[in-house]
Amino acid sequence: MVLACCSLWRGTLYQARAPLWMIMLAFPFPYIATTAGWITAEVGRQPWLIYGLVRTAAGVSPQVSAGNALFT
Repeated sequence: MVLACCSLWRGTLYQARAPLWMIMLAFPFPYIATTAGWITAEVGRQPWLIYGLVRTAAGVSPQVSAGNALFT
């Protein structure tokens, strides 16, 4: 991204193919990282609830609102 910013500042970004391909291929990485983190958190929480070691009420995430859970 630093290379792309420098190329944009010099005005050569739109002629350089390599930085444009890197930007295009890096576009889904934030979504993948967020989804992987969410899956890791949920998978790590569930076995304790299933085997009866933790009550379901204790396994609720305080950061997730009811609207977010309903939407997803």
